[in-house]
Amino acid sequence: MQIDSLFRTQSFPNRLALDPVSGHLYYCVAGGDVYEISLPSGQPASETLRFTIADHGIQQPQGMCFVDSMLFLSGNTNASSGYVTARISKGTLQPNGSRGWTTVVQTDAHPASKHPFTSVIASPSGSHLYWASGARTMTGEVFTDSGQHPGRREGPCNGRLYKIPIQTQNLSLPNDSAALDSGGYVYCRGLRNAYSMAFNAEDHLIAIDNSGERDDPEELNWLRSGRHYGFPWRMGDNWNPLLDPNYDVDQDPLVNPLCGGYIEHIFDADPSFPVPPNLVFTNPIRNLGPDADFYRDSLTGEVRDASVDGHVMRSFTAHRSPLGLTIDRDSLLGGDFSGRAFVLSYMPGGDSSGMSPVSPWGTPGPFVDPAQDLLQLGLYYDTGLGDYVMQTHRIIDGFYLPVDAVLDGDKMYVLEQRSGRQNLWQVTFTGVTAVKASADVRGYALEVSPNPVDEVATVQLVADRPDLLEVVLYDLSGRMASKMDTWKLQAGGNVLRFSTEDLSAGVYLLHVQGKQAAGWVKVLKR
Repeated sequence: MQIDSLFRTQSFPNRLALDPVSGHLYYCVAGGDVYEISLPSGQPASETLRFTIADHGIQQPQGMCFVDSMLFLSGNTNASSGYVTARISKGTLQPNGSRGWTTVVQTDAHPASKHPFTSVIASPSGSHLYWASGARTMTGEVFTDSGQHPGRREGPCNGRLYKIPIQTQNLSLPNDSAALDSGGYVYCRGLRNAYSMAFNAEDHLIAIDNSGERDDPEELNWLRSGRHYGFPWRMGDNWNPLLDPNYDVDQDPLVNPLCGGYIEHIFDADPSFPVPPNLVFTNPIRNLGPDADFYRDSLTGEVRDASVDGHVMRSFTAHRSPLGLTIDRDSLLGGDFSGRAFVLSYMPGGDSSGMSPVSPWGTPGPFVDPAQDLLQLGLYYDTGLGDYVMQTHRIIDGFYLPVDAVLDGDKMYVLEQRSGRQNLWQVTFTGVTAVKASADVRGYALEVSPNPVDEVATVQLVADRPDLLEVVLYDLSGRMASKMDTWKLQAGGNVLRFSTEDLSAGVYLLHVQGKQAAGWVKVLKR
């Protein structure tokens, strides 16, 4: 690879997109300005301010994409004190080169969120737009917003992915859950902050999701219609500890007392925390390593390497803040880069507590993991799991607060948000051999019946070869509730029965760990 610094942008850029007609890059900044970057061959790059809030009406743009000659911009605008509206605006190219702006969709005014409406992406056919709204809260807690919304947690508009026909004009999305669900525009739910999305070669929509201030893994998800991805009840592969009415944050090794969430008391015991809905949450994609897969042991607080331990990791080291997801869906890159996915790490890594002298705002970042890099992801569909798994490799390090990326042929452009030094980088993939990843990856899919259980649970598992499993039941705090005898797994169908008579009513996680694979499933005890 060849890596070049091309240009220094305006302050606080947050989204980058490629115009397929002109071949120029566009980026937007807080406040609503949209700039066009010209990259003439053999000459310095230059930029021109093209659009402002007066054109598109979006005060805080957070998403941007092109579909042929059409430019789509999404984001939020303050409606009144404590309230915002969110909008997608379309800029249609005119014969004179200007753009005529119209509104595709706008929400009713709704309580302001800690994670606003962000990413917008078009389906591969160009028929629909997918639009992500973030969670209103950090972890499902009561967020009064300085007393303006007493008792309020999440809102109807929050934590969803919307699917909107691309020719839509002036659609209004109400701040009403029943009306949103019946309107047919909600694609999936349970998202916290799906800031970046991309389609792979199979037209499957892949998205990152940032998990919060507890040491829960950051997520990579395959977003599918009608699914629920867990927030606020689950983040990464961890259950929200606030589900326990007796939760004591000071006894939780996964909460750093230096993080803002601890200081702001969002982890205080919350006996009225809502119970999970009666449905199965969809898991984040499992990371098989070898990189970006550190986790903190929920019992000891020790930082561990998941791929070394054989631990099931879904998906990345906590606090990496993955952004800038791109996929070489047309296999235009050379060598072993061909067809791969790539993701940036916004936050720099730190020591075992996540602290680093270069951590922005003094916030703990990913622990031990160096981060601030570009990861190459080998995504493989596991037929046994009916889901993707991935292998991750760091291929470039040394970025600082990279916020977005786009692919153009054999080049990737990376946008940094660092204060005073907002760099635009060009990465040229020259066709050299990158990293080889094995497609022989497996995981065990488990099924528990009945679920919820009374006194005896039956676990069913199908394996293609023998294995020796350790079977452990954990409670929501991550503490071991029960450990069964070693399970001798045979090729074909397997059944394990175990007693839950001595367990208190609640939610548990059954984890099996073998020499060849692992798996887990939620168990509800009546």
